[in-house]
Amino acid sequence: MSELQSRETDLASLVPENAIDAAFRISSLEYWPKVEQIGQGAFGKVWKHGTPRKETPFAAGKHMKVQLWNLNKEQKEDLEFRVNSFIREVDVLTKVSSKCHERFVQFIGCYLDSKKLILFTEWMPNGSVKNHIIERPLDETTALKYTFQATQGLHFLHHYKGGRNIHRDIKCDNLLLTIDNNVKLADFGLAHGLVVNNDSYTISQSAPSGFHGTIIYAAPEVLTGETYGRRADIWCVFLLDYLSDIMSTMKRKELA
Repeated sequence: MSELQSRETDLASLVPENAIDAAFRISSLEYWPKVEQIGQGAFGKVWKHGTPRKETPFAAGKHMKVQLWNLNKEQKEDLEFRVNSFIREVDVLTKVSSKCHERFVQFIGCYLDSKKLILFTEWMPNGSVKNHIIERPLDETTALKYTFQATQGLHFLHHYKGGRNIHRDIKCDNLLLTIDNNVKLADFGLAHGLVVNNDSYTISQSAPSGFHGTIIYAAPEVLTGETYGRRADIWCVFLLDYLSDIMSTMKRKELA
């Protein structure tokens, strides 16, 4: 093995043996071709994939952005954080998506090898709420519908006895729309467990330190570094109406 090869991190080695159930692993990408890129963010890229399954001919594949060569300490920590986020998202989705299929994107499976981490969920043909509010603000009826449906999903996530969680990154990009324009929650990479503390739910002390999420949506207690819980998710949801007006106004100014 060359010196250059010896400096490459094996991604699969960072995933504990029993962290992901073998039943959820996709062994090969041979029958999962890329069709088109449908999204991109700090985490990586999202592609529309073909699948070998008749009931779900298409899927959304989230390809985690990872750096594997010649890592310094900070880069190694970032890589470990991304791998842990991937494992966490698989864990949350396997627990809640089948239990509340109307409000969570459905988990299909995941693929991992020495260089790739890909999470497959159902393909949402109407994109995200963000796609729909760029051009114009939501009308009141639609905004109320999206808000209600998002809070339905969060209520389940916060209270599910199989594992209570806080999402920590609720935003318009992560509220996806079905073909009938109903909301489903997506992107659970920052989700973390909730614990009962003085009759309220707060994030567990094992959560990664520092700010995580999207700053424009962050609740005040998150920004100030206080202990926070499920209310931080609710804060994000009720920014929908306000940000709908702001984003559409900004877009119109750009086009003027």
